[in-house]
Amino acid sequence: MQKIAQSFVKAQKVKDKNQETVLLHQLSTVMGLRPKKTNQNAALPMPQRFISKLIFGATDCWLWNGSRNRGDYGTFPYQGESKAHRVSYRLFKGSIPTGMKVLHRCDVPSCVNPDHLFLGTQKDNVLDMVQKKRHRCVPKHGEQNPMAKLTVDLVNKIRSMAQDGIKQNLLAKEFAVSPMTISRIVNRESWNA
Repeated sequence: MQKIAQSFVKAQKVKDKNQETVLLHQLSTVMGLRPKKTNQNAALPMPQRFISKLIFGATDCWLWNGSRNRGDYGTFPYQGESKAHRVSYRLFKGSIPTGMKVLHRCDVPSCVNPDHLFLGTQKDNVLDMVQKKRHRCVPKHGEQNPMAKLTVDLVNKIRSMAQDGIKQNLLAKEFAVSPMTISRIVNRESWNA
């Protein structure tokens, strides 16, 4: 199968459509997908249509050359699935149990190589992401937090006003934050500046 895939790569590079078609049918046969004869105007059967959207390249990833979503995952509607890597798993490995995700060993969203795919739960997916340091959840404090309503200067002003005897509930109204936020600022439980 790897030889056919490599030949397919060469045919794609030289844009030899006839050779691509022959190799596509050979690849389908090797994978047990039984190519069907179609006239040139008819749509390809689903397995051949799926395989025709693959790019075999320098790596062993099978890159999706069809449409992709915002996350760069290939899209291919087939029997209730919409993501190409899930369709690939079903085609080459079998059914996907309810609630299971299809995860990538290679971390390439557009890859549909069934050897790079494995089943896991959402928890497995998150743990895999954290272990590979692909998560973006870095806590941001103070002014760096996009949800922050206050600045360091305002926090210092609140502390100063609280020391001058202004009640916390009045400070909360003036700065449009909750009384709990004012209390935590005054007691230095937050905004440790």
